[in-house]
Amino acid sequence: MPDESGGEQEHGGGNVTAPHVQLRLNSGPGPLAPGGDQDFASTPAEKKAAADTIETELQPNTQKASDHADEATTSAGNGFGGWETAAGLKTVAET
Repeated sequence: MPDESGGEQEHGGGNVTAPHVQLRLNSGPGPLAPGGDQDFASTPAEKKAAADTIETELQPNTQKASDHADEATTSAGNGFGGWETAAGLKTVAET
């Protein structure tokens, strides 16, 4: 297994060699940071297109999915009537 330096580390009686892998988030300046990418702004037309997509696609489809989940939860709660599971599903549906 690699140690912190990326070298070999003894494990279970043998050496295992693995490549050093490092993930670093926020490795560069963001678009709003000084020296960051200055091409972050959207044009008014791009903003309108994004707002239209939210209104015509994302919001209605999210509502449909939410309604379906609510119906399925209610149905499952009815199916488990008299069991503690039904009470749990009711609590989940109400919160």
